[in-house]
Amino acid sequence: IRTRRLQPCCFEHLERIGGSLWVEGVESLLDFTGLESLTEIGRDLTVYNSDSMVNLSGLENLSTVGWELYLGRNDALSELQGLDGLRTIGINLDLDSNPVLTDVTALHSVTAVGNHLFITDNTELLTEDAEALRDAIGTDNIDGIVQIQGNK
Repeated sequence: IRTRRLQPCCFEHLERIGGSLWVEGVESLLDFTGLESLTEIGRDLTVYNSDSMVNLSGLENLSTVGWELYLGRNDALSELQGLDGLRTIGINLDLDSNPVLTDVTALHSVTAVGNHLFITDNTELLTEDAEALRDAIGTDNIDGIVQIQGNK
């Protein structure tokens, strides 16, 4: 979804996206309400520069992201509520430059990251909370680099 304004629409029966769900620069989207049936994204879930996004509610049934989960430069994203059901990320988990992000406990349910874990430059996220996420996933379940830096 690459648009300046997203109008509400109905995806209540959408269970799988074979490609990517990319939300960039959307000014009016607060969360993912309406996607409650979504269980799998084949490639990437990216939320970038979407300044009104406050959490990820609506994605509670999402269990798999095939490639990368990237959440970056979202000025209102304070928590990751909605990702509580996520178990597997095929490649990278990247949380970058979300200035009011304080709570990542919703991702404690992740059991596998196929490559790298990056938690960087989230200036209100305590380093201890970023490390607790790493520990909840388990370093044996992260197949690549773990980088935690620039957090509070």
